[in-house]
Amino acid sequence: AEQLAKQKNGITFLTTHPGWADTPAVDDAFGSSKKMFEPLRTPWAGAEGISWLMNAPKRKLENGAFYLDRATQSKHIAGPFMTEGTFTKNAQSEIDAFMSKLKEACGI
Repeated sequence: AEQLAKQKNGITFLTTHPGWADTPAVDDAFGSSKKMFEPLRTPWAGAEGISWLMNAPKRKLENGAFYLDRATQSKHIAGPFMTEGTFTKNAQSEIDAFMSKLKEACGI
């Protein structure tokens, strides 16, 4: 979303995460280890945030942003408490390679 927001004028690109919800997918992926994500939200609560984002007025949204719980969040985390940093941030060459592969996969 961040890259597309820079390239495409007039279109709003966003990313979102529903938060950790108590769903069969979380059960399958984490089993009893899912307790590390507690308190888990209900599936409705996870879907509500995404539904809000799809219907929020464009003027209230930040193009290219990552949203969770109706608010923008840090996109890149690092450090012992995963609060900020660059651990998950890619180099521009990696971003360019990814975007090229994405365009190829989409046939554009």
